Amino acid sequence: MKTMRYMMLSAAAATILLLQGCSFDDETPEQPVRQSNPIRFSSVAVGSDYMVTRALVGADAHNEGLAERSDINVFIYDKNGAPVLQDVETSVVPQVVLPLVYETTSAADPETAKSSLSLKDPRLALPKYPTDGTAYIFAFYPALTAADASFNYAFSVATDQRNVASVEASDLLATDRIVQKTKSDTPSEGSGGEENDQNMEKSIDLNLRHCMAQIIVRFNPTGSLTDSNMPKEFTVSNVSYSVGFNAKTAATSEANGGHESISTSSSSANIQATAEQAFLLPPQTIAANQPFIKFDISGNETDKFKGVVGASYAPSTDLVLMENTIYEITVNVNVSYISATATITPWTKESMSLGKHIL
Repeated sequence: MKTMRYMMLSAAAATILLLQGCSFDDETPEQPVRQSNPIRFSSVAVGSDYMVTRALVGADAHNEGLAERSDINVFIYDKNGAPVLQDVETSVVPQVVLPLVYETTSAADPETAKSSLSLKDPRLALPKYPTDGTAYIFAFYPALTAADASFNYAFSVATDQRNVASVEASDLLATDRIVQKTKSDTPSEGSGGEENDQNMEKSIDLNLRHCMAQIIVRFNPTGSLTDSNMPKEFTVSNVSYSVGFNAKTAATSEANGGHESISTSSSSANIQATAEQAFLLPPQTIAANQPFIKFDISGNETDKFKGVVGASYAPSTDLVLMENTIYEITVNVNVSYISATATITPWTKESMSLGKHIL
């Protein structure tokens, strides 16, 4: 009897295993949910032609890199303009919202001028690539706080740029429009497959460019005048001093991405500046024959020269000021006439690459 009962139990167990086997073959196994790769920013630097040793007050300070704990606004969108945040399944609080604020976590490397980056709020999870694997990115410095719900920003240079701090604060920096694909969507040769690419996601470097023009004015005495007659300070007359841009447009618009989306406003003001030291202006055209630089010529008791109040220089042709460009203007001053020459060069170049231009 025991033998018969054992055989019956064994047959029943075999039947159950057979049924389980049939059920497993008929069902499709559940596929793992593919998690989006995190977007990581490793460093930030200014320009690409290092190093510039021609430091003039605050204008070139950022070419040596950003200071530690500098805040940068970063905007990330998908191709449809939807903001890229973090995975919905995360329980991290607070949630990632735009603008993302990153900060430099170290002093700039003296050789590369690069500073390392991390999210300023350590509680936040990293932003994730969109579902199609392509992120559209735009970043700028300094981080700004005044913006509407559409992220329209305004930035103005200081109207008094006679000190280091005001010139440095007038230096708006921004990336070009960055289109970045997740590495798992574009496997590299010999990477070992998609899984390895996901685990080895490449960090993104933010390379910032100057959005302003840098102008340096020197006064050259001619005739009977000497250096003692030349002005130490002057006024830049009736120039545009602010720009506006939309972060989303700068990140996603192929036609007007990046710097092309930063436009100079029509509002104008006078700028106070110092001779032989740089000041910054938004891109604009200084119209021909319009007073551009106003200054006083000092008197000299020895020569019984009383001086001239309200002298001015106006370019003879339109002077087009472009972003990320240096304009060195030499104003030749005589009691009978005032003229000027200018040398123009990219901001991050050490030597002047263009010849002098009569203005």
